[in-house]
Amino acid sequence: METAQELIEALGGRENIVDIEPCLMRIRVEVRTQRAVAENGLRLPEILAVVRSGAYVQLVAGLKTEEIAADMKSRVANVPHGTRTGPVGESVSA
Repeated sequence: METAQELIEALGGRENIVDIEPCLMRIRVEVRTQRAVAENGLRLPEILAVVRSGAYVQLVAGLKTEEIAADMKSRVANVPHGTRTGPVGESVSA
């Protein structure tokens, strides 16, 4: 399983992710609920640190930040139409 997919699952799955933004050396992920986040699953070799605050989980990924964030965004955006809202996967009416 790839890093991006493992992180998505540990963050509570696609349905728990509101937004993913690379920010310098970290990936800032807005989640619907922190209760769905499995922090142990976020502790991968590519992730240097995890910071949780409010509705956000920040993953410090160093030089791999852009690459991992782009992969996560593309995987989360591939949600069937009408099942997501927000910046990552806009809800589309059929």
